[in-house]
Formats: sequence, structure tokens, C-alpha cells
Amino acid sequence: MNETVILVGDELIEHDRRMKLYNEIYENIRKQRNLLLTQTDKYIMADFPLDPQQKSLWLEYREKLRDFPLTCRPIYEENGELKSVEWPTPPQ
Repeated sequence: MNETVILVGDELIEHDRRMKLYNEIYENIRKQRNLLLTQTDKYIMADFPLDPQQKSLWLEYREKLRDFPLTCRPIYEENGELKSVEWPTPPQ
């Protein structure tokens, strides 16, 4: 059953504050993810010296990074601040 909840006053202010905070957190996660993808671009270039198994591991890692904003499960403090997020581990 769908139920509509109407927020007023302080509840609405708190909801808006948390939504803004969560949006900022996910924007930062996407920025960090994009940086990690950029830093690993070299590993998938045709002329980078990797054996097929190593290249496959890097491709899998990059796929996890691309999916990360949708699959991550950030841990938040009680006040809504980001406590931690577990990133995929790059190949060795």
C-alpha cells in the first residue's frame, strides 16, 4: 500500500537538508570514481604491456567503478554525514 507522507516545518527543513547532503555525497562519489577511471585508462590501451589475464582484471575493475554510484552502500553518521564507503579494489 502506498502512503503519502506530508512533511511540514522542521521535518521538511530536515528532509531537504539530508537530501542536499546525500546529493553532494553521491556527486563526490561520482567525481572520485571518474578520477579512478581516468587513472586506469592506460591499462586498457591496446599498446599497454599486459597479458590477457591482467587486462581482463583491469576491465572487471573498471566495470565495477562504472557501476559504483549505483551499487555502493555508503555508511552515514547519525547526522547524515558520510562515514565511509568501500571502493572496489584494483588489481595488483
